[in-house]
Amino acid sequence: MKHLLMKLTIVGIVVFLSGCCELFNTCEDDSLSAQFNVDKTEVVVGEKITFTSTSKGTPDKFVWSFPEGNPSNGNGESMTVRYNEPGTYSASLSIEKGDKSDTKTIHELITVTGQNPQADFYADKRKLKVGESVIFHSISEGNPDKLNWTFDGGVRQNSSDLSPKVKYDNPGEFTVVLQASNKYGTHTKTKPGFVEVIPEYIEKVNVIINITNEDAEKDCGFNISLEKNSINLYSRKNWGVSGHWKRGHIATASSNDISTKKVSPFGSYSFKIEHASNNGRNCRVSFDVSVNIITTYGRTLKGIDSYSIDWTNGRRTIPFTLL
Repeated sequence: MKHLLMKLTIVGIVVFLSGCCELFNTCEDDSLSAQFNVDKTEVVVGEKITFTSTSKGTPDKFVWSFPEGNPSNGNGESMTVRYNEPGTYSASLSIEKGDKSDTKTIHELITVTGQNPQADFYADKRKLKVGESVIFHSISEGNPDKLNWTFDGGVRQNSSDLSPKVKYDNPGEFTVVLQASNKYGTHTKTKPGFVEVIPEYIEKVNVIINITNEDAEKDCGFNISLEKNSINLYSRKNWGVSGHWKRGHIATASSNDISTKKVSPFGSYSFKIEHASNNGRNCRVSFDVSVNIITTYGRTLKGIDSYSIDWTNGRRTIPFTLL
């Protein structure tokens, strides 16, 4: 009788504890149930979708299947998938834990539609100097499979590259056009005046006189001027009117900022020199004249010529080369 009571007591305790685990939700459940959710069910071609497992039973293995998807299968608690063609697609998740497994398939879960492209682009720079190049970059959406660029004013007028490089040899404001196409349609983006090519002008003139004869006459003065296309760039009167110029004497003078005259630095220049006063004397002097043309690009053109003056007026054309 005593042993019987002891057995009944043990059975009662087990039943009581079993009821407590259910009451307090502490019972272990080794059953598996495959479940998942998706962040969106309607997308356009190429748009990403994220699948996430919400399975029950703490599985230790996940196997996904996405027919026609990219990727079409995979492992892990979540997956990101894209679809490259319009249509309606299913998705499946299989889970495992030990010798137990379960599978969840949802048919016609994802609807994918085609998308017309949306053309757009940017450039690594929009202001440049004559002779410089710019690289354009397509940022078109909708997975275009064909690009057609048009570059107004560019040395290269057209391109089908993703990031074409274009050189501009003339100043001005130029339009860029990008047409993006795929099998669903075509879209064109036009940006007027997108590229500005800044012209190069003469900014400053430096004139250097180097006396080359042994003795120049005293009190010889000269008027000098530098012209281009009949536009006066620099002039000075009565230069060297006093004093005895001797061999090796160097005189310099500079203009102010003349960029507002908008004169191109390329081409030929006319340098004019004439007597300003001679006080009844012959003015004989030989010298080299050097002219430096500083441009708005920060470059320098240099020209040099030689003169021997003896009661004569002179006008010379000085050739310049870009250094």
